[in-house]
Amino acid sequence: MRNPIIVGAAAALLVVFACQSPDAPDLGNPLDPSDPDYTPPSTAIATGPDDAATVTDADVTFTWQGSDRVSEYRYRWDEGEWSDWAAGTSATLELLDEGEHAFAVVGRYPTGAEQALPTARTFVVDAVKGPALMFRPRKVVVATGDTFTVDLMAEEVDDLMLAHVVIEFDGDALALDSVKQGDFLTGAGGTVLFLDDVAPGRILVDTGVAEGDPAGVSGTGVLATLAFRAAAATTSALEIPSGAAFRDPSNAPTPIAETAPGMVVVE
Repeated sequence: MRNPIIVGAAAALLVVFACQSPDAPDLGNPLDPSDPDYTPPSTAIATGPDDAATVTDADVTFTWQGSDRVSEYRYRWDEGEWSDWAAGTSATLELLDEGEHAFAVVGRYPTGAEQALPTARTFVVDAVKGPALMFRPRKVVVATGDTFTVDLMAEEVDDLMLAHVVIEFDGDALALDSVKQGDFLTGAGGTVLFLDDVAPGRILVDTGVAEGDPAGVSGTGVLATLAFRAAAATTSALEIPSGAAFRDPSNAPTPIAETAPGMVVVE
């Protein structure tokens, strides 16, 4: 005798298969560009400086999110090299220089299809308040054996006639090649005096202008350019210890509001 339960189940399956159309609808492939429902990959910046905003911190973090099925992202800033593709959705930019910057991010699908145009923001960094001393660039990334230059900057000064600055650095990681006079004090049109004294891990810069018209200079500019060679893989600081001085044309001291350090990363 046949089992009525098995017979009933078989009959139900036959009814299901009989009711299915041989031309069942194609659900499609949302990652196939030829699919009518295909949407190109895209990204949206979730947090970070607004477009055209001014920020007062030299470290800036962006986060972003992708459209459905976006699996990897890459980013860049200031027309630099793109990062490697990765699943991460945030980036922190450290020790950005004063002035305007741009950040961009793109996403891609697992198929390799990439976002056609980057999602981008421009913003301004105003982190150092003058009168101040700082380095430009504030952060340098180089390989062992590379040579590079860093400018010693007078930032937002008023009627500067003379600057006295000591710079300290890791003499085991960085070899100083040269110290050259900057062009900032030449704006007064007088005779620029430039003296430097170099010791292991230390640079003394004294620079001033005589018989200028006007007697001093105002604004932001380069006091000296330092050339280094990266001798060892490490992260080291460029620092301006206490004792730096600005003087105006009457030889009176001008208070220095900030001495912003720099960073050198040797990979």
